[in-house]
Amino acid sequence: MKLKVRAVHGQLNDGGFDSQRYAIAQHQPLTGRFLQASVIEPNCSLRAQYLASLQTTLQPYPWNAVILGLGMGERLSVPKEIKNIMRDTGTAHLMAISGLHIAFAALLAAGLIRSGQIFLPGRWIHWQIPLIGGICCAAFYAWLTGMQPPALRTVVALATWGMLKLSGRQWSGWDVWICCLAAILLMDPVAILSQSLWLSAAAVAALIFWYQWFPCPEWQLPPVLRAVVSLIHLQLGITLLLMPMQIVIFHGISLTSFIANLFAIPLVTFITVPLILAAMVVHFSGPLILEQGLKSLPEGWINIVECWQWLSFSPWFLLVVW
Repeated sequence: MKLKVRAVHGQLNDGGFDSQRYAIAQHQPLTGRFLQASVIEPNCSLRAQYLASLQTTLQPYPWNAVILGLGMGERLSVPKEIKNIMRDTGTAHLMAISGLHIAFAALLAAGLIRSGQIFLPGRWIHWQIPLIGGICCAAFYAWLTGMQPPALRTVVALATWGMLKLSGRQWSGWDVWICCLAAILLMDPVAILSQSLWLSAAAVAALIFWYQWFPCPEWQLPPVLRAVVSLIHLQLGITLLLMPMQIVIFHGISLTSFIANLFAIPLVTFITVPLILAAMVVHFSGPLILEQGLKSLPEGWINIVECWQWLSFSPWFLLVVW
């Protein structure tokens, strides 16, 4: 490719968006245009092929852009109206592939690996395996979504937390927070210019501070109501403590963000994202494999002759003997 490039320039208007700072934080300090280009290798990368396949599959659905944004971090095709709604309600952070998505993917992978250990002999069961497996799956998911700077920072923080867990020492929440932030800045020094990094770091620090000084009341409530109270307590703390930074960065706050996030975060975290991740895994293997598995279910029927039907009562006798 023959390009004509120039450095990104920012404007000094007070309160305006600093495009130069954002470009450097995203490792994109240059802009330009094509003068000449020729194809060297016609084949795309595996990620690009998978993304193109997803886009083709989701094309008939009206919310395909939002699904791609939640699953792959591709937000360019999201309509401006939806972006404005998310910005005004304070839920735009859900569209970025960062801590929420990648940590949940790591948690799901670790849970599946831990469940699989039930079928292994005791000498083969180690608590480190689900931890390492979850971090590896999180790194793979971050690569699949393009390894954008927020995703890269999340993987670095997860790897740092995993090494702290493997060390065998007792680390406080503040120790883990400082070590993760130091590892991120050591890996990516220009991340210090990223507003998303400081918002994420401030959010984690706010939660640690909130639960230290104002823990959730331990009322005797039904499990469902207790979960609702815990969610309201968490959202109230992060809304109040992040308010100063939001005003400094965005020059305003959303009056509806508390209510919107109160409903959006649980729905997106525990319903939407798991379903999208499951769909992405099924898309990896292909729907035909699942279809063949469903077609083979009727073959599981076994005809039993009358002389052997008495064996169906054997569980009753075995339970009595036991």
